[in-house]
Amino acid sequence: MPYTKSIVSAVMSVLVMVGAPVFESAEERPLKVLCIGLGGGSIPSFLVDMLPGCLVDVVEVEPAVIESLEAMGFQPDDHIRLWLEDGAQFVCRAVDTFAVGKADATGPYDAVIVDAYDADGCVPDAFTMADTFFSQALAAGLLSQRSVLVTNFLPGTDLGPVLSCQAEAHHIETLDPVGSRIGRLLCE
Repeated sequence: MPYTKSIVSAVMSVLVMVGAPVFESAEERPLKVLCIGLGGGSIPSFLVDMLPGCLVDVVEVEPAVIESLEAMGFQPDDHIRLWLEDGAQFVCRAVDTFAVGKADATGPYDAVIVDAYDADGCVPDAFTMADTFFSQALAAGLLSQRSVLVTNFLPGTDLGPVLSCQAEAHHIETLDPVGSRIGRLLCE
């Protein structure tokens, strides 16, 4: 599936470039990925197939998507944990879990992939605007120091404001001028 390979290739390429533990064994330090939005499960499945030490948490808000997984050919895996929950609320709970050191906490994520859409086919504002649960979780340590955030936007999305909000929340240099140029390139 070209879409899956494109998303995963982008994530893995950036993780290698920033020095994340992409090819380390799970015993050394597992690569931890959060997928917000499940779809047919191809992204988490591809990740655990390609990277045996990878742990993937998947959050899906729609029960019908989870109920249809078997019909879509999704195979459960011990390295994939699935939650039926709103992704924006999940990230806040996850950060709280990291902070108090609970036994089931995996710590900050090396990659977060937002592949979720609202009824209009847009990435929900909860993942693109400032002062949301998601931006608060980014600011509170959702991502590890060497990490990547990937959001699957549809053509025509003005990426400048979105990337600026995400950069501000994650305390990195503002990407507005670059984001605007990238948005125009991707949408042409």
